[in-house]
Amino acid sequence: MATTVQSITCGNFVFYNNFDSANLARVEPVIAANTSNQDGCETERKPCKTSETLPDYEFNVWTKHDCHGTEFQNNNRTWFYFGIKSSAQGVSVKLNVVNLNRQSKMFSQGMCPVFKVIPGHPQWERIRDKPTYTMDQKGSEFTISFTIRTSENPKAITYVAFTYPFTYTDLQQYLNRIDARMQKQNYGNTDAIYYHRECAIKSLEGRRLDVLTISSYHNITPEREERLKGMFPDEAEERARKFRGKRIIFVSARVHPGETPSSFVFNGFLNFLLNRDDPIAMILRRIYVFKLVPMLNPDGVARGHYRVDTRGVNLNRVYLNPSAIDHPTIFAAKSLISYYHNFYEVVNAEETDEGGQDQQIVERTEDVTLMTLDDKEKILETEPTSGGSGNDEIIKSSTKNIPEGDKPVPRGSEDSGIFLYIDLHGHASKKGVFMYGNYFDDADDTIMCMLLPKLMSINNPNFHFTSCNFAERNMYLIDKRDGMSREGSGRVAVYKLTGLIRSYTLECNYNSGRLVNTVPARVRDGTGKLQGHMFVPPKYTPTVFEEVGSALGPSILDLTNSNPNSRLPNSQYRSLRGVKSYLKLTYINSLAGTIHRPRLKPLASHDNIGPVKESPCLDDIVASMNTPNDPNTSQKSETSCTSKSRVVRRTASLYTAVKRIKSGKRSSRQLSTNRKSLKNQRLSNSENGQVVSKIRSSRRGIKSLKVIHKIVGKKTSQIVEQTGVVKQGTKRLKIVQRIVKTRPEVGESSKSVGDEDKNMSKGNFVERVRKGVKATQRSSSKASAKN
Repeated sequence: MATTVQSITCGNFVFYNNFDSANLARVEPVIAANTSNQDGCETERKPCKTSETLPDYEFNVWTKHDCHGTEFQNNNRTWFYFGIKSSAQGVSVKLNVVNLNRQSKMFSQGMCPVFKVIPGHPQWERIRDKPTYTMDQKGSEFTISFTIRTSENPKAITYVAFTYPFTYTDLQQYLNRIDARMQKQNYGNTDAIYYHRECAIKSLEGRRLDVLTISSYHNITPEREERLKGMFPDEAEERARKFRGKRIIFVSARVHPGETPSSFVFNGFLNFLLNRDDPIAMILRRIYVFKLVPMLNPDGVARGHYRVDTRGVNLNRVYLNPSAIDHPTIFAAKSLISYYHNFYEVVNAEETDEGGQDQQIVERTEDVTLMTLDDKEKILETEPTSGGSGNDEIIKSSTKNIPEGDKPVPRGSEDSGIFLYIDLHGHASKKGVFMYGNYFDDADDTIMCMLLPKLMSINNPNFHFTSCNFAERNMYLIDKRDGMSREGSGRVAVYKLTGLIRSYTLECNYNSGRLVNTVPARVRDGTGKLQGHMFVPPKYTPTVFEEVGSALGPSILDLTNSNPNSRLPNSQYRSLRGVKSYLKLTYINSLAGTIHRPRLKPLASHDNIGPVKESPCLDDIVASMNTPNDPNTSQKSETSCTSKSRVVRRTASLYTAVKRIKSGKRSSRQLSTNRKSLKNQRLSNSENGQVVSKIRSSRRGIKSLKVIHKIVGKKTSQIVEQTGVVKQGTKRLKIVQRIVKTRPEVGESSKSVGDEDKNMSKGNFVERVRKGVKATQRSSSKASAKN
């Protein structure tokens, strides 16, 4: 074995480590006699389908830890990336990466490393044979084994990686190509793309933190953004232009170096925004200004780290208080967010009337003529003429007269210059593509936060809305690896800084998902052009990730109902209002799930429920869900719209309707059980010829429990209505008991109401029902005896 900085030579093989994101530590050849006992440790081998033939060569490969060989070295050892060159052509080589972190869940689900051959096969592809993985008894050493075949070209190098790489060098080359392409565009109208690239700050090792500004020339001003203190070190680079009346959408990626899916999602979104011909992209550029940060941790990416920077810091945990010295890239990102939130000018549409629109256009064109733009940024002073496709009509019809209720104004930050924040990530364990949002006590804020993820599931087949998480626990969870809280993540810190409701983390699994959505057709495509539905989730590739990024564009327009070619009219929700109603029902049902209510069969009157219409009291019902519930007594508080009992009945039917919508129909097992119980009941009635009554168990004895709040003086009283159902022959007797319960005032002891709680218990109520039934049977038997 030989080890050097640039490459490692073993026999006739050379292992390359001299490129961006590579992290090979050492290599050892495996002698055939010792293949059954590696390093003298007992291992547990997981069966996977592999090639039955023995490989021609076998090597043990060690990857570098994050911050390898420094005082900041840690135990992150998931990412690997290296090259192999062999003098023997067309031979099979088995590679054992022996020191990885445990990733058995992902590899057991079909995860495979990727490879490419230069020259010959330049595109990354998953290896053909499924890998095997082993783990020692202590669980500290995880080994992944797979076989590759060398090229027939003796000069070719085969590159192998944990997943599809996207390096810092790849990013710079990609942005350079975009720069060259944008310089050639025609600036003949205000719908031309405004594109500006600048270096916000240098990383610890001197790499660029690129910030891209993308918009149209609508409402552009001659002013440039300020140079913030300690940022924008290149004096030759001019700051981006300011815009009047446009809000910011801030998107960042790659704060964790090994999470390469985030870069492909970012690229898909960037390519979509830079599309000159797409009318959706044109509208987005007209309405918003996009601030894009493609790589938040360039040092970690270049060093081949999986999770941290060069000082061993997880940068997605320091957003609350980043240091300009220790965390310069996060410091720059947060400074920009704070600047756009506090100082970016936002002009509301209602501030200008129709009579002042012409004057506003004149002022805007005068601003354009006063700009010191170079020849490549010259634009005309007039609006584009109508003579092309229908894109101009689509744009004009969608960007004016937005309803007041749908204007993009986040709660708690009405004057903020930021409309949306998304941080892109990859995920190793949870399958699919999904979002994390923040938790809110207010129901309207919660529904607003859930809206974008739901729209993403309508616009993309691989987005999992059911995997999204909006729990409070997910905002403050402590990582087992480093003991740091998620409160310092970008999503939570931006919310705490700005009050922004739409603050998200978008996660993409490396390998695959759990389901595939049926994506409806766009309005202008017609219903006949539905996308072919796949029933098996695909293996994720850069193309799949880029499609997720592209779906962000129409989903953002759907948020404000300003998408002229939306998929919503052809979906099951029919409109944005329908999606919001669905989310309200989902929110109510999720709260109802926390109450331990008895599991009851649906009432006969609900057997043929049709489409659920939005109740006029729905907003009040959702608002009332914020009142605390007692999980021990199956009680639920409601506020009334017109009368107390009417709200209770509507809520009960609402829950039943939501369950029926989610389940679609009762299962065959439930139907067969109901048929058997009905048959047995009829036989018993015919044989005995007497009244048969069934009293369910204490859990099923109470048909419903309804609570109504009344305010009497300074005290709050509850009218608790308990309903029991007893079958008598073919009749159903409904027994109702109402109990008035007074809550103690603040500071008053609750012991005085303890006796009432005991009397209201399910068991006591069922016992009273049972006694009442017995009394009824005795009276009926006496009456029959007299007859």
